[in-house]
Amino acid sequence: MHHALVKGLTYSISLAALFCAAMTIAQSLPAEELVGTVSINSFAASAPPVSATELDDDGTEPPHWINNFDQALSESLAQQANVLMEQGFYADAELAFAQALQAERINHGLHNSNQIPLLEALLESLLAQRKWDKLDQRFAYWEQLNRRIVFSNVSKLLDSEQRLSGLYMAAAASRGTSQSAWYLIKAKNVNWQAVTVIEQIYGKDDLRLPHWLYKIVLTHYYQSHLNQRRWMTSFEYKSDTPAFIPGWALSTREYRQQNFDIGLELLERIASIYANSDAVRPETEAMMLVHQADWQLLFDQGQAALPIYQNAYQSLLTAGVPQVEVDQFFNQATILPASELSIGWNFADQQVSATTANFVAWSQLYPGVHAPNDYRYRSTSNKQAERATVKFTLEPRLSPLHTFDRELRKFNYEITNLQIVECFPENESIAQRALDEIRYLQLRPLMSGGTVLSSTDVGLNYVFAQN
Repeated sequence: MHHALVKGLTYSISLAALFCAAMTIAQSLPAEELVGTVSINSFAASAPPVSATELDDDGTEPPHWINNFDQALSESLAQQANVLMEQGFYADAELAFAQALQAERINHGLHNSNQIPLLEALLESLLAQRKWDKLDQRFAYWEQLNRRIVFSNVSKLLDSEQRLSGLYMAAAASRGTSQSAWYLIKAKNVNWQAVTVIEQIYGKDDLRLPHWLYKIVLTHYYQSHLNQRRWMTSFEYKSDTPAFIPGWALSTREYRQQNFDIGLELLERIASIYANSDAVRPETEAMMLVHQADWQLLFDQGQAALPIYQNAYQSLLTAGVPQVEVDQFFNQATILPASELSIGWNFADQQVSATTANFVAWSQLYPGVHAPNDYRYRSTSNKQAERATVKFTLEPRLSPLHTFDRELRKFNYEITNLQIVECFPENESIAQRALDEIRYLQLRPLMSGGTVLSSTDVGLNYVFAQN
């Protein structure tokens, strides 16, 4: 009896100590941080079985308490959670990541930046389960955390912003939410926050800015691409606010023009930043012209894009790039928009095919769009990705454009004679889906000697989105 009394007292003291610690943290946390927090005994059910000698006098198993003050606890729990994610046990992984996050905050402080990878993994588990309310709560906590670490460590802040932006993009790509447009806007806002921090600390011409500005450029294209689909015409796809504002909404055409104007302005700013720097290579100006021409073409401004491409071609030659390399660059099948900003000339070191392109679709909500480079999404499908191999003709077209006083020739560049070579799995629905999605693709014009070419034998390996 005495032994049982001592053992019971020991458990009571341990519980009291952990409860007091948990209450201290809870009182210091804002409400949004408390949502979804795991209790200190949440892993009692997964504790290892006890032997007969560890049973209480009445034959029952004593309670097991996780030691949140163990310095290595968060790491070990994160490892277990990653295994659970790989096995598809997303709810269990969520609990493990949440407990690891709690232990990290207890041992290393409520606002330490080392919790960011755990927070990122927790959001991935919530996204896999389509738990949108919890996801939004954790997003809000992450944004608040970024505000706390903004001036303590700039590099860690920017890394955190990069991760957060990528997860917002992952949420935007999910078919399980009606808030795709809003998640895009949130990702864009996070990128603007990073731009503001860099400008305040390093100046408005700092070479860290182009990376973030180009991410914003791409987001404006994604917004426009989502909005131009005919069945997506509600208010939320034409605004930068989460709530309806009576009497105010842009038309589809106005919203598309707004995205084009902002993107072009940002590309011009990126070009200006590089032009004011002595650390960039001579061919950078020409490569920025290529990006600006790409932007024009993506928004059906082919007539404006063509002379910019030709100017970029000549500028590369002026910068000392051999013509054979310039021709090879403009003869490769390149799907737009470019997923990253290319400003240097490293084309000579790349092994590329002029007749075959590889493409991995981002989302069924965005057919014909690459996955962003910082897109953070752990696939929850164990199935082999559906894919199709096709061939087609890339053909320049000059169509009449009538004005009041003259007739112009409007340039556009399009895919024709699209044919299915093979698909996996082999069925008619996959083939038809490939034909439907590939028509959204926009490719950079093929050029030689500054003259636009057509090609009758372009191949494409198209991998369908899995989310």
